[in-house]
Amino acid sequence: MKLRHWFPILLVTFVLGCSNAPDFGVALEEQGEDISVPDPGTLRVVSVAPVPYPGGNADPFAFEFLGDPMFGQLSSDRMPRPINAPPHTWYAQGAGLPAKVCQKHKKPEGSPAGIDMPYVIELSKSSRKVTLGQQTARIGRTVRQAFVHGKAWGKATGANQLALVVRHSQTEDAPGHVVAIHPGDGTWHELLARKHLEGPFTNLTFTFEMVKGTGDDAAYLGPVSLRLEQEPPDAASSNLLKNPGFDDHAFLDASDMSPWAVSVWGGNQNRMVKLIDATEDPGRHYVLELPPLTKGALGVFQRVTPEESARGKRLVARVWAKAGDPDALHFQIATRQEGDSIRNRRVHSGDGKWEELVVDLTLPPDVSPPEVEVDIIRYAREGGGPAWVDAVSLEIE
Repeated sequence: MKLRHWFPILLVTFVLGCSNAPDFGVALEEQGEDISVPDPGTLRVVSVAPVPYPGGNADPFAFEFLGDPMFGQLSSDRMPRPINAPPHTWYAQGAGLPAKVCQKHKKPEGSPAGIDMPYVIELSKSSRKVTLGQQTARIGRTVRQAFVHGKAWGKATGANQLALVVRHSQTEDAPGHVVAIHPGDGTWHELLARKHLEGPFTNLTFTFEMVKGTGDDAAYLGPVSLRLEQEPPDAASSNLLKNPGFDDHAFLDASDMSPWAVSVWGGNQNRMVKLIDATEDPGRHYVLELPPLTKGALGVFQRVTPEESARGKRLVARVWAKAGDPDALHFQIATRQEGDSIRNRRVHSGDGKWEELVVDLTLPPDVSPPEVEVDIIRYAREGGGPAWVDAVSLEIE
């Protein structure tokens, strides 16, 4: 039987009684001629693996960026350190690595139904954090507007014990990163780390890492993925705010929330906002949680300066909010005109339900538009619980 050189659209792993099966796809591509292979009746197809992004001028939107995303080829006793790992190769770092801490297992009991999970990786208890990661090939093309989308199935017990971290190599000030954290409830969850890239970027690379904390229980990893998604041509938004739905969750705490910022007063320096997965609420994904306070207040805000074309026009700010305490969650739009502070505010009813709050103001017609601030403020209330916000917008009408 003959296979011609157009065959290797996908790389197919064949088992011929040994673990290191020949790569017929690469062989065909290199030789560019007919090549004989054993009769199909003697072959058993194990998996159809995506070809990882090769780098260079290849279309970055057509590939999976990770090699071996289901861990079928991973060998824990031969894993390199990050500095020695070529693209598409799993590396590990942490105390006791590689063999004692990172172990490969067949699909365990209790894995999520309907998910192809032939292997899982166990990250065992360690006195230091343990990282399993991979670096991608360099993108030769210029990337302008896109989403990087990382996914990983994970299982962990305890808060902050398992995190998915995706970093890219170029921003104006420091490497950008996006983080998704397992809730620590001891069950399988798909962690999603998605970030909007506003280029242009050249020679872009990504780092994909699963990080295990120092807890007493092991954490487990299932299939993973890292892809670059092209922004649709009609994705342009009239919203003047960036990261309005907190989906570009490139922060773990209030120390790194740009373009959002946090202000606290009344002795709340250690009270931090946090991002939570609210997919149980219809229409919600990630939302921002503001903690309960017994004194003072905490605010989340973003400042923008409208373009000259906004002179004399009406600005409308909106937010979806949820709070269980009356007069605890406020939403306002503010600016300064001729030295005077202009503020318009709405207050959540405190009925424990999602409610859209809308505020507006009109810009002066005869001067350049001033800086405008959108504020979400959580005030202290006795016995109060947390409050949540999502889908903030500021638009010219």
